[in-house]
Parts: sequence; C-alpha cells; structure tokens
Amino acid sequence: MADEPSYMIITCQCGQKMKAPLDAAGKTYKCVKCGERIKVGEASAQSSSPSPAPQDPPKAREVIGQMLVDAGLIDANQLLEALECQKKQGGKTFEILIRLGYLKKDELHDFLSRQAGVAAIDLKRVQIDRKLIERIPRELALECSILPIDQLGKLLTVAMACPLDRDTIEKMEKLTGLKVKAVLCKLDDILAAVKKYYPDPAAAVVSAESLNIPQTHAISKIDVSESLNRLEDLPMSSPVFERFQALINNPQSELKEVVTIVSQDPPLAALLIRQVNHTAYGLPGQVDNIPMAAAMLGRNGMAVAAAPKTAYPTPWLEGLRQRSVRCARIAEGLAQAIGQINPGTAFSAGLFSGLGAYALAAIAPQVYSQLDENIQGAALSEHESKFFNLTHPEVGMILAARWGYPVALAQTFRHYLMPEKAASEKMMAQLIHIAARLANVTEEPAPGHFESLRSILAELKMDLATAIHIAQQHPLKQ
Repeated sequence: MADEPSYMIITCQCGQKMKAPLDAAGKTYKCVKCGERIKVGEASAQSSSPSPAPQDPPKAREVIGQMLVDAGLIDANQLLEALECQKKQGGKTFEILIRLGYLKKDELHDFLSRQAGVAAIDLKRVQIDRKLIERIPRELALECSILPIDQLGKLLTVAMACPLDRDTIEKMEKLTGLKVKAVLCKLDDILAAVKKYYPDPAAAVVSAESLNIPQTHAISKIDVSESLNRLEDLPMSSPVFERFQALINNPQSELKEVVTIVSQDPPLAALLIRQVNHTAYGLPGQVDNIPMAAAMLGRNGMAVAAAPKTAYPTPWLEGLRQRSVRCARIAEGLAQAIGQINPGTAFSAGLFSGLGAYALAAIAPQVYSQLDENIQGAALSEHESKFFNLTHPEVGMILAARWGYPVALAQTFRHYLMPEKAASEKMMAQLIHIAARLANVTEEPAPGHFESLRSILAELKMDLATAIHIAQQHPLKQ
C-alpha cells in the first residue's frame, strides 16, 4: 500500500501551485509567483493524491447574464432590460448591467474569481512589453476590455474583465494565430491600461500630410508605431480614386466595374477590406478578397468606407502602385496554376505586399522622395530599416493586425521577402515572394536572374519557365 501523502497542494489565484503541510488549514502563505497572500482553506487546498479532473470553465455559449441571475447578483427582469439595450446599442452584457446600475464592478470581479478555471491577477503589478500591444488592435481592446500582457511561444496571455467570454477569446486566436490564455483583471484597471498603452486617435487624428517628419536621422520604432496609430488612411492614387467615385455615383455602373477600379489601387482596396472585416458585418478577420468585400459593402457602404482620401505625398508611390497591381495579377495566375491557394486571396496578398511602404511614405515622404524607383524588395527593406528601424513587411503586418485582417494575409505581409522564415502560411509567402520578384522586372532579365527562385518553385511543384510565362501574360500597365 502506498504511503499516505505528507503534504497538500494550495493554488493561488494566479494559477501557481505550492506544497503546504497537511495541518496548514487556516494559515496564510505568500505566493512565490505573484506575492499575493493565500489563506489556506478547503477551497484553496487539495490532497497530493490523485484527484478527479478539474471542472472545465463554462462552455463558450453559456450566457454570463444567466450565470449572474443564478448567483443572485441580478434578477431576470434586470437581465432582460440589459439584453434589450444590447440589441439596440451593442456591447457586453456585463458592461450594460454595470452602466444600468444593476451590477457593481467589484461584485462582477469577485463572482468571476470564484469560477472554476479562472485565474486573477493585479494588472497594476504587471510590466507589459509594448511589442505585445501590436498583437491586439486598439479598437478590439476597447470593445472587449482586453489587453495582451505576456507571450510564451505560441501562448498569448490576455487580461480580460470577463475571461468566460469565449467569443472574444476565439476572435483573438483567429486574429493572432496564437493560443489565448485569459486571466481575470478588474475592469477599471484594464481600461486604464488600454488608455496608457494605446494612443487615443480621437485626441490626435492626423492626416498623411501632417505626419511630415524631417529625416536627418533614424526614427525610433516607438515614434514610428505612434505615428502609425495616428494614421487613419493611406495615400491613394488621385486618378484611380476619381474613377472610383464616378462609378459609385453612377447608378448604371455594374459592381464588377467598381471591383476592377478598386483592384488598381492598394490603399483603396485595403480600406474596403478593413471596413468589411469590422465586427458589424459579422465576418471579422475572414474577408480577404475584393469582390466579396464589394458585395458585402454594397455601393453605399463602399462610398462611406472610402470617404477619407489622401493623395500620394511622393511620385515614387505611383511606381509602387503599378508594380503591386502587376504582382497581384501574377500571384493570381500562379495560384490558379498551382491549385492549392485561393486565387482571390493570392491577388489580395500580392496587391497589399507593399502596404507598409505606403504607410511609411505617408509618415516621412522625404525618405521616399529620395528613392530611385528601381529600389525594390530586399534593397527597399534595407533602406527602410536604416531610417525607420522597421521595414515595410513589418509595418504591413502591424496594419493588418490593427485593421482586423485575416491572419493569413498578416503573416504573408510579414514574410513574403523571406518566406523561409514563415512559421505559418509558408506556401502563400513563397507564392507572393515569386510574384513580387517577377513583377519587379520590366525588361528582359539577364540570364540566370531568376535562378534563385527554382528551389522555391520546386516546393510549389512549378517550373521556372511556367512562372515566367505567367508573368509575361501580365505586363506592367501604366
């Protein structure tokens, strides 16, 4: 017979487990992880011998409002009133109950801290790496009362006012491509932290022209990130935008004509994809192609989404627009030939591959006004890194995360220049890498110019001659 255990296990609200003597009931211990003091009782201790599996947290669709009714914190009529307000105004049930005065913030926090599987932390004691903030867009942080606080490998720890909100957790997992671990924090602490770590765009909405930063030396990553957070729209091609407006205002025009025009300007297309991935349209983080975005937004929706317009601050961007459109067409052709990637998605990824360059050119047009139009790809990234300490692939990923784009697009933006580093969406990154290389060559290339693409093409089960033939079918159009 096995020896009887000589200790028991106590568990802190932060999730840390520690050994304690069997006679520890009623005594207080300090958590070795977070420093909180734990008074040992039946709820905080368990025997070291095998025990039943812990109870799972409430299922994703279990309504928090009904749980509060069952706990006696609110009554059924108060819940019904809150749900009616929710239908009209949106928002979280618990936030509406607090606003109506039926539930106190401390009552909510205490109630949630007693739920199985929920760990609580004091957010005021947590130091957050600002790089993590880029994982979650400000709009989502405010809307759902959440804040990323730590990442270990593929696990992202997120502070939430309601860790039982599985809908929000699933949304974050789709957005980041990571497994999300939710921990409980007080609502006021989260709102204060969001205000601290995310600049308020309403306090300083800045147009592209007003972000004209003198370039005598490199800009820090923090300065670039803050400027990106204030940048509400990307510079568009005036001729393309004028044709778009003419079609939108013409009731006789067909949707496919509008799609064709939108597909000729990356910032305009990016604006529509951004709008349609908003939660209001019911498919956040899922729409990745222009025809679907146009169909969902409709004529009026597209007109409203594209209302803000900023003209190109530097002629260099016109060359980028033409190469991006060609890259998109080549990517679409490659995807059709390979048969494993959606051609519409490939078109969008190719069209948006230089999206980060538009943003950086808007922030500091002097940098791009000095560029030779032939500086592209890796050479362009080296130039950007010198002045911004960030490159357009990195900025493209930041914008995609902030704007709620599908994860596949964000990962492709980040790795298309070096697809071998892509942990996910490697095939898409490889395809866009090939398309961009082919699109950047407008004249007959020197012998062996594309030899380095052979190994990547082999992984995609395509030969170089086929890829070049596809590129030749899509010449650069002025």
